[in-house]
Amino acid sequence: MNSFEYRGEWWLAKDEEEERVAGILEFDPNDGDELELIGAFDDIGHTRSREVDVINGEITNGKVITLQDCFINHSGGSSTLQTQSCKVGMIFTNVLFSENNFELEKVCVSFPLLEMWTATNTVHRPEGQIIGAEISEFETKEARLNNATIRLNITQSTQQQEWKGIELTQQAYFYIELDEPDSFDVYLNDYIRHLQHFICLAVDEPVTPVDLTGYYEEDGQTHTTDIVYQVSNLPEVPDKKHPNRVQFYLHDINFEVALQNWFEDAEGAEMLHNLYFGTQYNENMFQEYSFFSLVIALEHYQSYLFPNHRLMNKDEYDDLHKQIRETMPDDAAAKDRINNLLRSIGNKGSLHDQLSMVLYEYEDILGDLTDIEQMVRDAKNNRHTIAHGLDNDYNINELSDTAEKLQVAVEVILLKVVRLDPDHIKKKLKKNRRHKL
Repeated sequence: MNSFEYRGEWWLAKDEEEERVAGILEFDPNDGDELELIGAFDDIGHTRSREVDVINGEITNGKVITLQDCFINHSGGSSTLQTQSCKVGMIFTNVLFSENNFELEKVCVSFPLLEMWTATNTVHRPEGQIIGAEISEFETKEARLNNATIRLNITQSTQQQEWKGIELTQQAYFYIELDEPDSFDVYLNDYIRHLQHFICLAVDEPVTPVDLTGYYEEDGQTHTTDIVYQVSNLPEVPDKKHPNRVQFYLHDINFEVALQNWFEDAEGAEMLHNLYFGTQYNENMFQEYSFFSLVIALEHYQSYLFPNHRLMNKDEYDDLHKQIRETMPDDAAAKDRINNLLRSIGNKGSLHDQLSMVLYEYEDILGDLTDIEQMVRDAKNNRHTIAHGLDNDYNINELSDTAEKLQVAVEVILLKVVRLDPDHIKKKLKKNRRHKL
């Protein structure tokens, strides 16, 4: 997504189009979108800030634009000239709609380094020739999910370079097509975000969408709209990286099986995915936050892997709980707290047990990378020391070392999700994470 500035006329979508106000729309993927009006949507003296679902606009080149999820600040200026600013959530070009229920048939999205990840050249020099180029076909990859189909394709484009010739390039895209049209929010939260994390894991770089195009039906014809929105903590992604630093390539996986497993895991173990990738996209996170995120991620994954695991049979535990509760004095200050702890987590394993259950599931890989038992003990001790304010101090360097090992443990889990061979995982992590192990 690139920065831009549009000048045009704007109006509230539910008002008459004639009530237009001149203004400048500025977009920066890191700082967000803001519409500065020369005038105001409100009457003079109106000071109420408010949320507005949709603002429509027409810019100087004749294109129409829809701004969604807007917040209008109170107006300022003198008694004769008003100004007003609006924060904008999303920008849709080449389309006008008046409510948030605008639906898309499919969405096309690309990410940095996606071409490198495919390890495919569709544009190349003909064999035995010094000058010239030819295009080969890319076999589209397809994955069928519960309510959608995701396709990976590579397309070519040309650009005339004045006095120099024609530049011929390729770009890889994911196409997401839902069984039923839906809002962009659904595409973004349920599909694009998971694909973004998938590519982040693969290329070992935090990535965000660089091109987003939505397809919609109108009057029996298919139209397109380019979509942009603010990205928090926009990462700096290199134009290229050493091939050995990539965790896995397209040819290392079965595309459909990998994506099916990835989406199933991302939905069922959402907390692990969110917390792990939260640490990947925020390199300035304090070590304590990173450590806690990874510990909690693994705790939640234990519940996902072993949803029915309890220390005791439910009826037997309920009887034990009742006996303990009845033996406690009514005036004991800690009675309610103990009772609540017994009710909520008393029949679940300790942190040590939960971490062990998860990590030893991957002993065939993790056991060759690190000392699992030592990692579990360090994670448990540091977590209890910090969370409960215990007297014994923790060493920030040791905490950092433990967090880095926990990161590798989560990566083993995620790499297994896409069905990579254990030997492949061990080889990659021994090379790319040796400083953490």
